[in-house]
Amino acid sequence: MQRSYGGADVRRARYHASVIDSKTLGHGVPFAKLSEAFVIFITENDVLGGGKPIYHIDRRVKEMKNKLFNDGSHIIYVNASSPNLKTALGKLMFDLCCKDPDKMYYQELANTVRYFKRTRKGQEIMASEYDAWVKGIADEAMEIGVKKGEEIGIKKGERRGEKRGEKKSQMEIALKLLERGGMAVEEIAELTGLSLKNVQKLVTQKAA
Repeated sequence: MQRSYGGADVRRARYHASVIDSKTLGHGVPFAKLSEAFVIFITENDVLGGGKPIYHIDRRVKEMKNKLFNDGSHIIYVNASSPNLKTALGKLMFDLCCKDPDKMYYQELANTVRYFKRTRKGQEIMASEYDAWVKGIADEAMEIGVKKGEEIGIKKGERRGEKRGEKKSQMEIALKLLERGGMAVEEIAELTGLSLKNVQKLVTQKAA
């Protein structure tokens, strides 16, 4: 599932397809034994811009009247922006974007959401997973910031470089959290140590 336009780049789908093939074909196994592979992107927006609820992408041979190449590789984009509630797919897309389990169509999904949102045990699991997720983002961004800070420090002094590196890491964390969505700017400011004004500037820059 992907919320931003950038994260659903068509070449990312190509990359995931190649990873699936490389992981599923054992050493010495004939290529003909490769299984049918599907890469499915569920996107919050209509990233392909065709106004369709779903897009199927397969390879074709131009010189043979676009005959299907039939290599077993398939890419599917599902557009969740305007779900048709008369279809099973539309109802599923609605549920995936819905925050209230009482309004969902599929009870299996609704029951799972209720567990994680409305039970103490479920909330504890979610809090633990959320903390680990934020820490992963912070660690990754900090590593990037420190490296950049070290580069600056070599040229203009270690102390100044460390400060810039720290500032850069805070910005990286904030940008990643904004990219993923679901958090208020006040929460991001508190988490990263940036001022609310700086986080709001990042929101404006991201929307531009």
